[in-house]
Amino acid sequence: MAGRVASNIKQGLSGLAWPAALFLLALATPPELSVNLGSLRISAYRAVLLAFFIPCFIRLANREAGPWHVCDGLMIFHAFWSAWAMINYAGIGQGLESGGIYFIEATGAYLLGRCFVSTADDYAAMSRLMMRVVFVMCGIAMVESFTGQHFVRDISRACLGGPSLPFIEPRLGLHRAYGSFDHPILFGIFCASTFSLAFYYTPGEQPSRAPWIRSGVTVLATFFSLSAGAFSALGVQIMLVGWDLMTRRIGRRWAILSGIFGTIMLVISLSSNRSPLKVFLTYFTFSTGTGYNRLRIFDCGTAEIMRHPILGIGLGEWERPSWMVSSSMDNFWLATAVRYGLPAFCAIAGAVIALGIQIGITEYRAKAVRNCRAAWIIGMIGLSIAGSTVHYWNALFCLFCFLIGSGVWMGMPAARKNILTPRSRTSQNEKSIAKRRNLRLGHGSSPPQRSTFEKNANSESTPDNNVRNK
Repeated sequence: MAGRVASNIKQGLSGLAWPAALFLLALATPPELSVNLGSLRISAYRAVLLAFFIPCFIRLANREAGPWHVCDGLMIFHAFWSAWAMINYAGIGQGLESGGIYFIEATGAYLLGRCFVSTADDYAAMSRLMMRVVFVMCGIAMVESFTGQHFVRDISRACLGGPSLPFIEPRLGLHRAYGSFDHPILFGIFCASTFSLAFYYTPGEQPSRAPWIRSGVTVLATFFSLSAGAFSALGVQIMLVGWDLMTRRIGRRWAILSGIFGTIMLVISLSSNRSPLKVFLTYFTFSTGTGYNRLRIFDCGTAEIMRHPILGIGLGEWERPSWMVSSSMDNFWLATAVRYGLPAFCAIAGAVIALGIQIGITEYRAKAVRNCRAAWIIGMIGLSIAGSTVHYWNALFCLFCFLIGSGVWMGMPAARKNILTPRSRTSQNEKSIAKRRNLRLGHGSSPPQRSTFEKNANSESTPDNNVRNK
């Protein structure tokens, strides 16, 4: 049933259904293309979300996107609770406007991914389109970084109007690239989010170096943002992909990695007067001043949560020392809890964790699904960790919700119907050994052409109980 969703709509760019394709392209449009309707700003991606919100909700209600999943309830609850928090803060009039657009962004972006990314082929098409956007942006960012001329934003502002870009201090002797986004941080996170997609995306038979080339372009594009948050998202993904490649024949390898991280956290806790999270916030920065400021934000934010744990403070000012002039809170998870309360935070975090655990422990038979799972889990871990150092707003928040929805199909019965049982795993391993033996002896035919996401870059792997590729 879920597989018929995209087939009922004419396929758009790169094989992805038009609503999802238009949304991804709209995320990369300059903010100067927005239209103001009173006090409400309608950007390109908001226009797409408004156009497809009701059709997507109807598809979900009619189970045309597959049966209901726990993530559906958690994401809808998150959006509803956040809107209620805004009404509690600003009253019915302003609260409905601010909370309503937040509900559209969170739920609408999630539903687009949920409804129109429902198979491995859809996931491959989504990855292909996002990579193409990043490849174009990489060339633009390179020129911006070396020249300091943000010509995409400058040309858009000259044609359509808008405020001038604020001055941002160069780093490493280079200017920070905006691309077409509101801020270099958002540009960097967008590019970094495609790294695992680029690495695990394998369109049939290809040179073994192709995943490295694609991933290298995403690394280069991310670099020109010169954002510590984007670097952390990229670094985590590179580390996890490296572990995946080096330990592909080791059983329970992800449990071993979890134990290593747990040991590191314990050592930091015992040897430092700060928590592991505070150590991370301090050192994953370009300057000690930024690290110190993040620690103060964390302390003030957690205190604010204790004062307003249920509905948060909305868009009100959070209490902080007078010398902290900026009201920005560079921590997506902390800002969510401060603004909308702990229930909203627990709902969106729970959606990511619940889906990650479900698809992580499932033994899928199809290599295509296993590669999609590896791309989704590694990408979401990178984005989740980076979310503790930067705030996701505007286009990036919508992308985050869309990516959550794009992985739900792997938790559907249609994806799990061919899961590996102990007997089938033994049979598959025996067949694989026999096939390799025949190929070495020159028997049998050549292996068939493999489809998108069917073959992992460089290697085969033995299925285990967590993220793997093959």
